[in-house]
Amino acid sequence: MVALILGERFGFLFSRSELRAATGTPCGMDRTGFGWLPPLCLLLCVVSAPMMLQEFARAGVRVPHGFWCTHHHCGGQVTACKSNLKKIAVALEMYSSDNAGRFPTRLVALSSGTSYFKSMPTCPSSGADTYSGSYVSFTQPDTYTVACGGKGHRNVGLTDNYPQYTSTLGLIEK
Repeated sequence: MVALILGERFGFLFSRSELRAATGTPCGMDRTGFGWLPPLCLLLCVVSAPMMLQEFARAGVRVPHGFWCTHHHCGGQVTACKSNLKKIAVALEMYSSDNAGRFPTRLVALSSGTSYFKSMPTCPSSGADTYSGSYVSFTQPDTYTVACGGKGHRNVGLTDNYPQYTSTLGLIEK
């Protein structure tokens, strides 16, 4: 095939008999004589592997928890949720800098009449603000914990109220 393309490009063509004489094999075949069979087998394996894993899961074959998500967007939603938690953490640190090192008692303080958020971020899995209800702040020492509250990420193997972000440990996944 490459020879035919080069031949057309440079003004000369090879016939099948010339290709056979040059390569020692029929046109379209490799030296093993299988030609297109190995690439076809590889393609079938790649295409059928996800379907086989899904059928194994339905049949009760044990796979690692969270290994298979039935929705194509599950992993992306968890990533977006983690990003929201990091944005909330940055806003909390900015609030703390502006308020003598104190964190707000409620997350709504970040979005009501301030420049931190126009509105609170929403978890993509639930489509709602799942962060405000889980927010807890402490004064001795000044720390906070915020999480994606609820059961929105169970389909990817996370336990309830995870992922979390704390002022001392950062992002926590389970």
